[in-house]
Amino acid sequence: MKKHLVLLALLAAFLATYTVSAQEEVPVIGFEEVVTGEITNRNFEVPYKFAGKQGDVVIIEMSRLETLSDLSRPALILLDTSSRMMGQDDGYGNISLAAKLPADGEYTILATRSNGRAGDSVGRFSLTIHKPPVLVVGKPIFARITSEQTHYYTVETPGTFGIEYVKRVGRFYPAISVQQVTTDCILEEVASLQGDALIGGKLVLESQSAYIAETFVVVVKEALWSWNWNAVSASYEVSLTQ
Repeated sequence: MKKHLVLLALLAAFLATYTVSAQEEVPVIGFEEVVTGEITNRNFEVPYKFAGKQGDVVIIEMSRLETLSDLSRPALILLDTSSRMMGQDDGYGNISLAAKLPADGEYTILATRSNGRAGDSVGRFSLTIHKPPVLVVGKPIFARITSEQTHYYTVETPGTFGIEYVKRVGRFYPAISVQQVTTDCILEEVASLQGDALIGGKLVLESQSAYIAETFVVVVKEALWSWNWNAVSASYEVSLTQ
């Protein structure tokens, strides 16, 4: 009996050590940190963890590192602090998830591929978590962007609001869009401005509720059908009106 108790104690100690070790092996990444990894047929699900606070709006981006790689269908899964699924998405080339975090704690990201174990996409990828600055009425943001970058801003407001955009200088004419964060962590475009000579404009939107703030993300980036073979840049101003 005593021998059995000793064996059970050793087993419990081993399992505890294994659990701590497994947790330590999962990389913890910070906001705006770029990490790289690889999806293979053996390791088709790569986990990462990050710490967030209740109310944080985060955007997770996953991109294949080589344009012509075999990672044609990357996928992302976001788990909450209790390891329950918050959202998932897959796509071609570059994909993203967006969420307003429901609680303080540690969240898990699974970088994977479409169809998981049954999928056939393999290759190297980069992963970034953004925590966009919040647009505030009367406080415009000035920034510089290149054709290889994407800028995000958060808007949380009830009722009607406007997004004003002015391109200042540069050879680059980025597009601007307003996207809503859905309950399944997808960014859904609701309005946009773009054009080969776009230098400014205003988007006016109406929230579904006049009293409850909804979460929107303003996205500034190269337009979908723009082809800048070399990196170009521009400075711009974006502001919130109400």
